[in-house]
Amino acid sequence: MQVAGRPEPLTFRQARDAEAAIRQLPDGSISRITLYGHGSPGMQTVGNDAYDPDSAAAMLRGKMARGGVVQFSGCNTASIGGASVNPAVGISMAARRLLYFSLPYFQDRLDGVPAAQAREQWEKTWDADLSRDTSLQMRGTVVCGYRTFGLVPGRLPGLTRLLGNQEATTPGYVAGKKVCYQDGREVPEP
Repeated sequence: MQVAGRPEPLTFRQARDAEAAIRQLPDGSISRITLYGHGSPGMQTVGNDAYDPDSAAAMLRGKMARGGVVQFSGCNTASIGGASVNPAVGISMAARRLLYFSLPYFQDRLDGVPAAQAREQWEKTWDADLSRDTSLQMRGTVVCGYRTFGLVPGRLPGLTRLLGNQEATTPGYVAGKKVCYQDGREVPEP
């Protein structure tokens, strides 16, 4: 997290440590924060905790500088979006639909949940947009996420040991389709 008046970014491995530091900061002091972990439609992990739009906005409310940027660096932290000829988006859409709709839907059906109820539940969540929904609660802040699964070469087994970044708190590079929102509207990446 980049904080006004500090030359070096603050980094944390666990969300609770970051949250404690954020509470101590003056309002409007964070210009950029990256939440790095595993994502899925509508949520992102950071360490042992997970954030949805409500909890992310609550943690950062008032602390972001004008024009500040929140980056969710995790898979599927934005919706698929509109039609695309990008094959990565198509593959991500199919995989997302399978993992976050089809498999849970059929598991519910096997567990005796009525079809209409299971469909309604999983239709609402398979393409949830953490980034857009968080931006709606953080007026003026740019919130970015990934429309696709994200490949982080720096997390590949063996490579992290070789590069010496096994305990990295921010990704060096994420291969994925990024999208940014401000007040719920798609905007260019800052």
